[in-house]
Amino acid sequence: MDGPNVNWKFLDLFDKYVKKDCNGSFINIGSCGLHILHGAFKDAVSASSWSLDNFFKSCYWLFNDTPARREDYTNATESTVFPLKFCKHRWLENLPVAERSLEILPNLRKFVGAVQKKEVGSVKTQSFETIQKMLKDPLLEVKILAFISIAKVVTPFLTLYQTDHPMIPFLADDLHKILKSLMSRVVKNDIIKKTANYSLFKIEASDKDNQLAARMVDIGFAAEKKLKELMSAKKVSELQALDMRTQCKSAIVTLVGKMEAKCPTKYPLVRALKCLDPKEMVSHRDSCAANFDKVLKALVDAHKVEATDCDTIKHQFSNFLDEEIPENTNKFSSFDHTSDTFRLDQMFHLLMSTKRNYEKLWSVVKNVLILSHGQASVERGFSVMKEMYAENLQERSFTAQRIVADHLQSIGGSLNVVITKKMIMDVCAARQKYMCYLEEERVRKSKDQMSLKRKNLTDEIGELKVKKLRLVSEANALCKSADKYSAKAESVKSMSEIRHLVAKSNSHRKTSKDKLSEAEKVDKALDEKLALLKTVKWQN
Repeated sequence: MDGPNVNWKFLDLFDKYVKKDCNGSFINIGSCGLHILHGAFKDAVSASSWSLDNFFKSCYWLFNDTPARREDYTNATESTVFPLKFCKHRWLENLPVAERSLEILPNLRKFVGAVQKKEVGSVKTQSFETIQKMLKDPLLEVKILAFISIAKVVTPFLTLYQTDHPMIPFLADDLHKILKSLMSRVVKNDIIKKTANYSLFKIEASDKDNQLAARMVDIGFAAEKKLKELMSAKKVSELQALDMRTQCKSAIVTLVGKMEAKCPTKYPLVRALKCLDPKEMVSHRDSCAANFDKVLKALVDAHKVEATDCDTIKHQFSNFLDEEIPENTNKFSSFDHTSDTFRLDQMFHLLMSTKRNYEKLWSVVKNVLILSHGQASVERGFSVMKEMYAENLQERSFTAQRIVADHLQSIGGSLNVVITKKMIMDVCAARQKYMCYLEEERVRKSKDQMSLKRKNLTDEIGELKVKKLRLVSEANALCKSADKYSAKAESVKSMSEIRHLVAKSNSHRKTSKDKLSEAEKVDKALDEKLALLKTVKWQN
Protein backbone atom coordinates (compact mmCIF):
# COMPACT_ATOMS: atom_id res chain seq x y z
CA MET A 1 0.00 0.00 0.00
CA ASP A 2 1.44 3.36 -1.04
CA GLY A 3 -0.22 5.52 1.60
CA PRO A 4 -2.73 7.79 -0.21
CA ASN A 5 -5.73 8.64 1.91
CA VAL A 6 -8.08 6.64 -0.30
CA ASN A 7 -6.04 3.46 0.33
CA TRP A 8 -5.98 4.06 4.07
CA LYS A 9 -9.74 4.61 4.05
CA PHE A 10 -10.27 1.41 2.09
CA LEU A 11 -8.09 -0.53 4.54
CA ASP A 12 -10.01 0.91 7.49
CA LEU A 13 -13.39 -0.05 6.01
CA PHE A 14 -12.16 -3.50 4.99
CA ASP A 15 -10.69 -4.09 8.46
CA LYS A 16 -14.05 -3.21 10.04
CA TYR A 17 -15.77 -5.66 7.70
CA VAL A 18 -13.30 -8.43 8.58
CA LYS A 19 -13.75 -7.78 12.32
CA LYS A 20 -17.53 -7.80 12.03
CA ASP A 21 -18.14 -10.70 9.65
CA CYS A 22 -15.02 -12.83 9.90
CA ASN A 23 -14.01 -12.32 13.54
CA GLY A 24 -10.49 -11.38 12.45
CA SER A 25 -8.28 -8.39 11.83
CA PHE A 26 -5.36 -7.20 9.72
CA ILE A 27 -1.83 -6.90 11.06
CA ASN A 28 -1.02 -3.29 10.20
CA ILE A 29 2.67 -2.40 10.01
CA GLY A 30 2.26 0.78 7.97
CA SER A 31 3.01 1.86 4.43
CA CYS A 32 5.87 0.78 2.20
CA GLY A 33 9.06 2.20 3.71
CA LEU A 34 10.65 2.55 0.27
CA HIS A 35 7.87 4.79 -0.99
CA ILE A 36 7.89 6.83 2.22
CA LEU A 37 11.60 7.62 1.86
CA HIS A 38 11.17 8.54 -1.81
CA GLY A 39 8.39 10.98 -0.90
CA ALA A 40 10.20 12.34 2.15
CA PHE A 41 13.34 13.05 0.15
CA LYS A 42 11.30 14.82 -2.53
CA ASP A 43 9.69 17.07 0.11
CA ALA A 44 13.10 17.74 1.64
CA VAL A 45 14.57 18.94 -1.67
CA SER A 46 11.52 21.15 -2.22
CA ALA A 47 11.91 22.62 1.28
CA SER A 48 15.49 23.66 0.49
CA SER A 49 14.22 25.92 -2.36
CA TRP A 50 17.44 25.16 -4.29
CA SER A 51 15.56 24.11 -7.47
CA LEU A 52 18.10 21.35 -8.07
CA ASP A 53 15.39 19.17 -9.60
CA ASN A 54 14.84 21.76 -12.35
CA PHE A 55 18.59 21.97 -12.91
CA PHE A 56 19.00 18.18 -13.24
CA LYS A 57 16.02 17.90 -15.60
CA SER A 58 17.19 20.82 -17.72
CA CYS A 59 20.69 19.33 -18.07
CA TYR A 60 19.24 16.10 -19.46
CA TRP A 61 16.65 17.61 -21.79
CA LEU A 62 19.08 20.18 -23.16
CA PHE A 63 21.01 17.43 -24.95
CA ASN A 64 18.37 14.72 -25.30
CA ASP A 65 17.42 13.91 -28.94
CA THR A 66 19.53 16.81 -30.26
CA PRO A 67 22.58 15.37 -32.06
CA ALA A 68 23.68 18.78 -33.35
CA ARG A 69 23.73 20.28 -29.86
CA ARG A 70 25.57 17.24 -28.46
CA GLU A 71 28.18 17.73 -31.18
CA ASP A 72 28.49 21.42 -30.27
CA TYR A 73 28.94 20.44 -26.61
CA THR A 74 31.64 17.90 -27.52
CA ASN A 75 33.46 20.41 -29.69
CA ALA A 76 33.32 23.12 -27.03
CA THR A 77 34.31 20.92 -24.07
CA GLU A 78 36.20 18.00 -25.69
CA SER A 79 34.04 15.69 -23.58
CA THR A 80 31.51 12.99 -24.48
CA VAL A 81 30.12 12.67 -20.93
CA PHE A 82 26.50 13.82 -20.86
CA PRO A 83 23.91 14.30 -18.08
CA LEU A 84 21.80 11.38 -16.87
CA LYS A 85 18.01 11.29 -16.88
CA PHE A 86 16.31 12.69 -13.79
CA CYS A 87 13.31 10.80 -12.36
CA LYS A 88 10.77 12.95 -10.50
CA HIS A 89 9.01 9.93 -8.92
CA ARG A 90 11.96 7.91 -7.61
CA TRP A 91 14.06 10.55 -5.91
CA LEU A 92 16.59 8.33 -4.22
CA GLU A 93 17.68 6.96 -7.61
CA ASN A 94 18.76 10.46 -8.60
CA LEU A 95 22.02 10.16 -6.68
CA PRO A 96 23.94 9.13 -9.86
CA VAL A 97 22.21 12.01 -11.66
CA ALA A 98 23.53 14.49 -9.10
CA GLU A 99 27.02 12.97 -9.19
CA ARG A 100 27.10 13.18 -13.00
CA SER A 101 25.90 16.79 -12.90
CA LEU A 102 28.70 17.63 -10.47
CA GLU A 103 31.20 15.88 -12.74
CA ILE A 104 30.21 17.83 -15.86
CA LEU A 105 29.62 21.19 -14.13
CA PRO A 106 32.87 22.74 -15.51
CA ASN A 107 31.95 21.53 -19.01
CA LEU A 108 28.47 23.01 -18.72
CA ARG A 109 30.06 26.36 -17.87
CA LYS A 110 32.29 26.05 -20.95
CA PHE A 111 29.33 25.19 -23.17
CA VAL A 112 27.20 28.08 -21.89
CA GLY A 113 30.17 30.42 -22.39
CA ALA A 114 30.63 29.15 -25.97
CA VAL A 115 26.95 29.77 -26.71
CA GLN A 116 27.15 33.30 -25.30
CA LYS A 117 30.28 34.02 -27.39
CA LYS A 118 28.52 32.54 -30.46
CA GLU A 119 31.29 29.98 -30.93
CA VAL A 120 28.61 27.30 -31.35
CA GLY A 121 24.99 27.36 -32.54
CA SER A 122 22.56 29.50 -30.57
CA VAL A 123 20.29 27.76 -28.04
CA LYS A 124 16.86 29.19 -27.28
CA THR A 125 15.16 26.73 -24.98
CA GLN A 126 13.75 26.85 -21.47
CA SER A 127 16.26 24.21 -20.37
CA PHE A 128 19.20 26.36 -21.46
CA GLU A 129 17.80 29.42 -19.70
CA THR A 130 17.39 27.40 -16.49
CA ILE A 131 20.97 26.10 -16.66
CA GLN A 132 22.28 29.58 -17.46
CA LYS A 133 20.48 31.00 -14.44
CA MET A 134 21.59 28.20 -12.08
CA LEU A 135 25.25 28.47 -13.12
CA LYS A 136 25.27 32.08 -11.93
CA ASP A 137 24.78 30.79 -8.36
CA PRO A 138 28.25 30.62 -6.74
CA LEU A 139 26.92 28.04 -4.26
CA LEU A 140 25.55 25.62 -6.88
CA GLU A 141 28.39 23.12 -6.44
CA VAL A 142 28.03 23.25 -2.65
CA LYS A 143 24.28 22.61 -2.92
CA ILE A 144 24.81 19.61 -5.19
CA LEU A 145 27.43 18.22 -2.78
CA ALA A 146 24.99 18.66 0.13
CA PHE A 147 22.27 16.91 -1.92
CA ILE A 148 24.64 13.99 -2.57
CA SER A 149 25.66 13.81 1.09
CA ILE A 150 22.05 13.56 2.31
CA ALA A 151 21.08 11.12 -0.44
CA LYS A 152 23.95 8.79 0.46
CA VAL A 153 22.53 8.40 3.97
CA VAL A 154 19.19 7.14 2.67
CA THR A 155 20.02 5.40 -0.62
CA PRO A 156 21.55 2.19 0.90
CA PHE A 157 18.19 1.45 2.54
CA LEU A 158 16.48 1.66 -0.85
CA THR A 159 18.94 -0.79 -2.38
CA LEU A 160 18.90 -3.20 0.56
CA TYR A 161 15.12 -3.43 0.91
CA GLN A 162 14.46 -4.17 -2.77
CA THR A 163 14.69 -7.84 -1.89
CA ASP A 164 12.16 -10.60 -1.37
CA HIS A 165 14.07 -11.90 1.66
CA PRO A 166 12.28 -11.55 5.01
CA MET A 167 13.55 -8.20 6.30
CA ILE A 168 10.87 -7.15 8.77
CA PRO A 169 12.96 -8.00 11.91
CA PHE A 170 15.68 -5.56 10.74
CA LEU A 171 13.39 -2.78 9.48
CA ALA A 172 13.09 -0.81 12.73
CA ASP A 173 16.84 -0.78 13.42
CA ASP A 174 17.79 0.22 9.88
CA LEU A 175 15.29 3.09 9.84
CA HIS A 176 16.46 4.12 13.31
CA LYS A 177 20.07 4.33 12.07
CA ILE A 178 19.04 6.52 9.14
CA LEU A 179 17.02 8.82 11.37
CA LYS A 180 19.83 9.11 13.92
CA SER A 181 22.33 9.94 11.18
CA LEU A 182 20.09 12.67 9.78
CA MET A 183 19.16 14.05 13.21
CA SER A 184 22.81 14.36 14.21
CA ARG A 185 23.18 16.95 11.44
CA VAL A 186 20.50 19.33 12.73
CA VAL A 187 19.52 18.33 16.29
CA LYS A 188 21.54 19.15 19.41
CA ASN A 189 23.82 16.28 20.40
CA ASP A 190 22.85 16.27 24.10
CA ILE A 191 19.17 15.76 23.17
CA ILE A 192 20.04 12.77 20.97
CA LYS A 193 22.33 11.24 23.62
CA LYS A 194 19.74 11.30 26.40
CA THR A 195 17.05 9.77 24.17
CA ALA A 196 16.76 5.99 24.31
CA ASN A 197 16.66 4.01 21.05
CA TYR A 198 13.25 4.26 19.36
CA SER A 199 12.28 7.30 21.45
CA LEU A 200 14.36 9.14 18.88
CA PHE A 201 11.25 9.12 16.66
CA LYS A 202 9.48 11.25 19.29
CA ILE A 203 11.98 14.12 19.10
CA GLU A 204 10.43 17.02 17.20
CA ALA A 205 13.13 18.12 14.82
CA SER A 206 10.95 21.05 13.78
CA ASP A 207 11.14 22.47 17.33
CA LYS A 208 13.71 25.27 17.19
CA ASP A 209 14.72 24.58 20.80
CA ASN A 210 15.98 21.16 19.66
CA GLN A 211 17.81 22.43 16.58
CA LEU A 212 21.44 23.34 16.15
CA ALA A 213 22.32 26.86 15.10
CA ALA A 214 22.54 27.23 11.32
CA ARG A 215 26.33 27.68 11.40
CA MET A 216 26.63 24.29 13.21
CA VAL A 217 24.55 22.31 10.69
CA ASP A 218 26.42 19.42 9.06
CA ILE A 219 26.07 19.82 5.29
CA GLY A 220 28.51 17.03 4.46
CA PHE A 221 32.31 16.90 4.42
CA ALA A 222 32.78 17.67 0.70
CA ALA A 223 30.20 20.47 0.77
CA GLU A 224 31.82 21.95 3.90
CA LYS A 225 35.26 21.87 2.27
CA LYS A 226 34.01 23.53 -0.91
CA LEU A 227 32.14 26.19 1.04
CA LYS A 228 35.28 27.11 2.99
CA GLU A 229 37.25 27.37 -0.27
CA LEU A 230 34.66 29.74 -1.74
CA MET A 231 34.64 31.87 1.41
CA SER A 232 38.46 32.02 1.47
CA ALA A 233 38.45 33.16 -2.16
CA LYS A 234 35.87 35.85 -1.28
CA LYS A 235 33.44 34.39 -3.83
CA VAL A 236 30.78 33.81 -1.18
CA SER A 237 29.93 36.05 1.76
CA GLU A 238 29.28 34.82 5.29
CA LEU A 239 25.63 35.83 4.90
CA GLN A 240 25.27 33.71 1.74
CA ALA A 241 26.93 30.76 3.47
CA LEU A 242 24.65 31.11 6.49
CA ASP A 243 21.59 31.31 4.23
CA MET A 244 22.68 28.14 2.43
CA ARG A 245 23.14 26.29 5.74
CA THR A 246 19.70 27.43 6.87
CA GLN A 247 18.16 26.05 3.67
CA CYS A 248 20.02 22.76 4.13
CA LYS A 249 18.75 22.55 7.71
CA SER A 250 15.21 23.12 6.48
CA ALA A 251 15.61 20.24 4.01
CA ILE A 252 16.93 17.80 6.63
CA VAL A 253 14.29 18.83 9.20
CA THR A 254 11.57 18.20 6.60
CA LEU A 255 13.04 14.78 5.77
CA VAL A 256 13.21 13.82 9.44
CA GLY A 257 9.67 15.08 10.07
CA LYS A 258 8.23 13.01 7.21
CA MET A 259 10.06 9.92 8.44
CA GLU A 260 8.80 10.40 11.99
CA ALA A 261 5.22 10.86 10.78
CA LYS A 262 5.01 8.00 8.29
CA CYS A 263 7.72 5.40 8.85
CA PRO A 264 6.61 1.88 9.94
CA THR A 265 8.78 2.23 13.06
CA LYS A 266 5.96 4.09 14.79
CA TYR A 267 4.06 0.77 14.97
CA PRO A 268 4.88 -1.22 18.16
CA LEU A 269 4.79 -4.55 16.30
CA VAL A 270 7.54 -3.45 13.88
CA ARG A 271 9.77 -2.46 16.81
CA ALA A 272 8.98 -5.67 18.71
CA LEU A 273 9.85 -7.89 15.73
CA LYS A 274 13.47 -7.01 16.44
CA CYS A 275 13.32 -10.08 18.70
CA LEU A 276 13.89 -12.27 15.61
CA ASP A 277 17.14 -10.54 14.70
CA PRO A 278 19.82 -13.24 15.21
CA LYS A 279 22.38 -10.77 16.60
CA GLU A 280 19.83 -9.47 19.12
CA MET A 281 19.09 -13.03 20.21
CA VAL A 282 22.75 -13.49 21.08
CA SER A 283 23.44 -10.14 22.74
CA HIS A 284 20.06 -9.20 24.32
CA ARG A 285 18.31 -12.40 25.32
CA ASP A 286 15.92 -10.87 27.91
CA SER A 287 14.98 -7.98 25.61
CA CYS A 288 14.11 -10.44 22.83
CA ALA A 289 11.88 -12.44 25.18
CA ALA A 290 10.04 -9.26 26.26
CA ASN A 291 9.58 -8.16 22.64
CA PHE A 292 8.33 -11.60 21.66
CA ASP A 293 5.56 -11.20 24.26
CA LYS A 294 4.51 -8.00 22.44
CA VAL A 295 4.49 -9.85 19.13
CA LEU A 296 2.23 -12.54 20.57
CA LYS A 297 -0.12 -9.91 21.99
CA ALA A 298 -0.44 -8.27 18.56
CA LEU A 299 -1.12 -11.65 16.92
CA VAL A 300 -3.75 -12.52 19.52
CA ASP A 301 -5.47 -9.14 19.04
CA ALA A 302 -5.55 -9.83 15.28
CA HIS A 303 -6.98 -13.34 15.93
CA LYS A 304 -3.95 -14.95 14.27
CA VAL A 305 -2.96 -16.93 17.37
CA GLU A 306 -5.09 -18.47 20.09
CA ALA A 307 -4.49 -16.96 23.52
CA THR A 308 -4.48 -20.46 25.05
CA ASP A 309 -1.42 -21.36 22.94
CA CYS A 310 0.64 -18.34 23.95
CA ASP A 311 2.16 -19.87 27.07
CA THR A 312 3.36 -22.86 25.08
CA ILE A 313 4.78 -20.62 22.32
CA LYS A 314 6.57 -18.40 24.89
CA HIS A 315 8.04 -21.48 26.53
CA GLN A 316 9.26 -22.80 23.16
CA PHE A 317 10.84 -19.43 22.30
CA SER A 318 12.57 -19.31 25.67
CA ASN A 319 13.92 -22.83 25.13
CA PHE A 320 15.10 -21.83 21.66
CA LEU A 321 17.06 -18.91 23.12
CA ASP A 322 18.55 -21.11 25.86
CA GLU A 323 19.33 -24.21 23.77
CA GLU A 324 19.86 -23.30 20.12
CA ILE A 325 21.62 -19.95 20.49
CA PRO A 326 24.55 -21.28 22.56
CA GLU A 327 25.07 -24.12 20.06
CA ASN A 328 24.95 -21.76 17.06
CA THR A 329 26.45 -18.59 18.51
CA ASN A 330 28.84 -18.01 15.64
CA LYS A 331 26.10 -18.48 13.04
CA PHE A 332 23.76 -16.07 14.82
CA SER A 333 26.31 -13.39 15.76
CA SER A 334 27.80 -13.32 12.24
CA PHE A 335 24.46 -13.30 10.43
CA ASP A 336 24.39 -10.48 7.87
CA HIS A 337 20.97 -9.44 6.58
CA THR A 338 22.59 -7.33 3.86
CA SER A 339 24.03 -10.46 2.22
CA ASP A 340 22.21 -12.70 -0.24
CA THR A 341 24.11 -15.83 0.72
CA PHE A 342 21.89 -16.99 3.59
CA ARG A 343 18.33 -15.93 4.34
CA LEU A 344 16.79 -15.52 7.78
CA ASP A 345 13.88 -17.86 7.02
CA GLN A 346 16.34 -20.53 5.85
CA MET A 347 18.18 -20.39 9.16
CA PHE A 348 15.03 -20.60 11.28
CA HIS A 349 13.69 -23.38 9.05
CA LEU A 350 16.80 -25.47 9.66
CA LEU A 351 16.63 -24.97 13.43
CA MET A 352 12.85 -25.09 14.06
CA SER A 353 10.87 -26.89 11.38
CA THR A 354 12.39 -30.35 11.94
CA LYS A 355 11.97 -30.32 15.74
CA ARG A 356 8.63 -31.11 17.34
CA ASN A 357 9.41 -29.11 20.47
CA TYR A 358 9.37 -25.91 18.30
CA GLU A 359 6.27 -26.79 16.27
CA LYS A 360 3.99 -23.99 17.48
CA LEU A 361 6.87 -21.48 17.59
CA TRP A 362 7.77 -22.25 13.96
CA SER A 363 4.14 -21.62 12.94
CA VAL A 364 4.27 -18.14 14.52
CA VAL A 365 7.71 -17.35 13.07
CA LYS A 366 6.51 -18.31 9.58
CA ASN A 367 3.47 -16.02 9.85
CA VAL A 368 5.61 -13.13 11.05
CA LEU A 369 8.37 -13.48 8.44
CA ILE A 370 5.89 -13.27 5.56
CA LEU A 371 4.92 -9.75 6.65
CA SER A 372 5.92 -7.43 3.82
CA HIS A 373 8.57 -4.78 4.44
CA GLY A 374 7.41 -2.92 1.32
CA GLN A 375 6.71 -3.29 -2.37
CA ALA A 376 10.11 -4.80 -2.96
CA SER A 377 9.40 -6.60 -6.23
CA VAL A 378 7.89 -3.48 -7.82
CA GLU A 379 10.74 -1.24 -6.67
CA ARG A 380 13.33 -3.80 -7.76
CA GLY A 381 11.65 -4.02 -11.15
CA PHE A 382 11.93 -0.25 -11.61
CA SER A 383 15.61 -0.34 -10.66
CA VAL A 384 16.38 -3.22 -13.04
CA MET A 385 14.60 -1.47 -15.91
CA LYS A 386 16.50 1.74 -15.22
CA GLU A 387 19.80 -0.15 -15.44
CA MET A 388 18.75 -1.72 -18.76
CA TYR A 389 17.36 1.52 -20.18
CA ALA A 390 19.04 2.82 -23.30
CA GLU A 391 17.89 5.36 -25.82
CA ASN A 392 16.19 3.96 -28.92
CA LEU A 393 15.75 0.53 -27.29
CA GLN A 394 12.60 -1.02 -28.76
CA GLU A 395 9.93 -2.69 -26.66
CA ARG A 396 10.71 -6.27 -27.74
CA SER A 397 14.42 -5.85 -27.00
CA PHE A 398 13.60 -4.28 -23.64
CA THR A 399 11.26 -7.16 -22.77
CA ALA A 400 13.83 -9.77 -23.87
CA GLN A 401 16.55 -8.19 -21.74
CA ARG A 402 14.24 -8.10 -18.72
CA ILE A 403 13.38 -11.80 -19.17
CA VAL A 404 17.09 -12.65 -19.31
CA ALA A 405 17.83 -10.52 -16.23
CA ASP A 406 15.01 -12.15 -14.23
CA HIS A 407 16.14 -15.64 -15.22
CA LEU A 408 19.75 -14.97 -14.24
CA GLN A 409 18.59 -13.68 -10.87
CA SER A 410 16.34 -16.70 -10.29
CA ILE A 411 19.18 -19.19 -10.92
CA GLY A 412 21.80 -17.24 -8.97
CA GLY A 413 23.96 -15.77 -11.72
CA SER A 414 25.32 -16.44 -15.20
CA LEU A 415 27.64 -19.20 -13.98
CA ASN A 416 24.61 -21.35 -13.17
CA VAL A 417 23.12 -21.18 -16.67
CA VAL A 418 22.72 -24.68 -18.13
CA ILE A 419 23.74 -24.72 -21.81
CA THR A 420 21.25 -27.05 -23.49
CA LYS A 421 21.16 -28.39 -27.04
CA LYS A 422 18.04 -26.33 -27.75
CA MET A 423 19.81 -23.16 -26.60
CA ILE A 424 22.74 -23.88 -28.95
CA MET A 425 20.35 -24.48 -31.86
CA ASP A 426 18.48 -21.26 -31.07
CA VAL A 427 21.75 -19.31 -31.07
CA CYS A 428 22.75 -20.85 -34.41
CA ALA A 429 19.38 -19.89 -35.87
CA ALA A 430 19.39 -16.41 -34.34
CA ARG A 431 20.59 -14.66 -37.51
CA GLN A 432 18.03 -16.43 -39.66
CA LYS A 433 15.26 -15.54 -37.18
CA TYR A 434 16.42 -11.94 -37.19
CA MET A 435 16.26 -11.78 -41.00
CA CYS A 436 12.78 -13.36 -40.92
CA TYR A 437 11.75 -10.78 -38.35
CA LEU A 438 12.99 -7.95 -40.57
CA GLU A 439 11.07 -9.40 -43.52
CA GLU A 440 7.93 -9.72 -41.38
CA GLU A 441 8.36 -6.12 -40.27
CA ARG A 442 8.76 -5.00 -43.89
CA VAL A 443 5.57 -6.84 -44.90
CA ARG A 444 3.73 -5.52 -41.86
CA LYS A 445 4.74 -1.93 -42.58
CA SER A 446 3.74 -2.37 -46.24
CA LYS A 447 0.33 -3.71 -45.17
CA ASP A 448 -0.06 -0.89 -42.68
CA GLN A 449 0.72 1.65 -45.38
CA MET A 450 -1.79 0.04 -47.76
CA SER A 451 -4.40 -0.09 -45.00
CA LEU A 452 -3.80 3.57 -44.22
CA LYS A 453 -4.02 4.45 -47.91
CA ARG A 454 -7.24 2.46 -48.26
CA LYS A 455 -8.67 4.17 -45.17
CA ASN A 456 -7.78 7.60 -46.50
CA LEU A 457 -9.40 6.78 -49.86
CA THR A 458 -12.51 5.48 -48.13
CA ASP A 459 -12.74 8.66 -46.08
CA GLU A 460 -12.28 10.83 -49.20
CA ILE A 461 -14.96 8.83 -51.07
CA GLY A 462 -17.35 9.30 -48.19
CA GLU A 463 -16.69 13.04 -48.14
CA LEU A 464 -17.19 13.28 -51.95
CA LYS A 465 -20.50 11.40 -51.78
CA VAL A 466 -21.76 13.74 -49.07
CA LYS A 467 -20.59 16.75 -51.06
CA LYS A 468 -22.32 15.49 -54.25
CA LEU A 469 -25.61 14.91 -52.42
CA ARG A 470 -25.39 18.36 -50.87
CA LEU A 471 -24.71 20.07 -54.22
CA VAL A 472 -27.54 18.23 -56.01
CA SER A 473 -29.93 18.98 -53.15
CA GLU A 474 -29.00 22.68 -53.15
CA ALA A 475 -29.30 22.86 -57.00
CA ASN A 476 -32.77 21.29 -56.91
CA ALA A 477 -33.84 23.69 -54.17
CA LEU A 478 -32.57 26.69 -56.17
CA CYS A 479 -34.29 25.43 -59.33
CA LYS A 480 -37.61 25.16 -57.50
CA SER A 481 -37.10 28.64 -56.05
CA ALA A 482 -36.42 30.01 -59.57
CA ASP A 483 -39.62 28.42 -60.90
CA LYS A 484 -41.51 29.89 -57.95
CA TYR A 485 -40.25 33.42 -58.71
CA SER A 486 -41.06 32.99 -62.46
CA ALA A 487 -44.65 31.95 -61.68
CA LYS A 488 -45.03 34.85 -59.29
CA ALA A 489 -43.75 37.29 -61.97
CA GLU A 490 -46.54 36.18 -64.36
CA SER A 491 -49.23 37.09 -61.81
CA VAL A 492 -48.08 40.63 -60.90
CA LYS A 493 -48.76 43.79 -62.98
CA SER A 494 -46.04 46.20 -61.79
CA MET A 495 -43.13 46.25 -64.23
CA SER A 496 -40.58 47.06 -61.55
CA GLU A 497 -41.71 44.12 -59.43
CA ILE A 498 -41.74 41.84 -62.49
CA ARG A 499 -38.16 42.81 -63.29
CA HIS A 500 -37.13 42.19 -59.67
CA LEU A 501 -38.76 38.74 -59.60
CA VAL A 502 -37.32 37.72 -62.99
CA ALA A 503 -33.83 38.83 -61.91
CA LYS A 504 -34.12 36.73 -58.76
CA SER A 505 -35.34 33.76 -60.76
CA ASN A 506 -32.48 34.01 -63.25
CA SER A 507 -29.94 34.36 -60.44
CA HIS A 508 -31.22 31.24 -58.65
CA ARG A 509 -31.33 29.29 -61.91
CA LYS A 510 -27.75 30.27 -62.77
CA THR A 511 -26.52 29.28 -59.29
CA SER A 512 -28.41 26.00 -59.63
CA LYS A 513 -26.64 25.25 -62.93
CA ASP A 514 -23.26 26.10 -61.37
CA LYS A 515 -23.92 23.70 -58.50
CA LEU A 516 -24.99 20.95 -60.89
CA SER A 517 -21.81 21.55 -62.89
CA GLU A 518 -19.75 21.31 -59.68
CA ALA A 519 -21.65 18.12 -58.75
CA GLU A 520 -20.63 16.59 -62.10
CA LYS A 521 -16.96 17.38 -61.35
CA VAL A 522 -17.34 15.79 -57.90
CA ASP A 523 -18.94 12.75 -59.54
CA LYS A 524 -15.94 12.37 -61.88
CA ALA A 525 -13.54 12.69 -58.94
CA LEU A 526 -15.64 10.09 -57.10
CA ASP A 527 -15.33 7.64 -59.99
CA GLU A 528 -11.55 8.15 -60.02
CA LYS A 529 -11.28 7.50 -56.28
CA LEU A 530 -13.45 4.38 -56.55
CA ALA A 531 -11.26 3.06 -59.36
CA LEU A 532 -8.13 3.79 -57.28
CA LEU A 533 -9.67 2.03 -54.26
CA LYS A 534 -10.26 -1.11 -56.37
CA THR A 535 -6.58 -1.00 -57.44
CA VAL A 536 -5.43 -0.70 -53.82
CA LYS A 537 -7.65 -3.60 -52.71
CA TRP A 538 -6.29 -5.73 -55.57
CA GLN A 539 -2.69 -4.92 -54.58
CA ASN A 540 -3.44 -5.79 -50.97
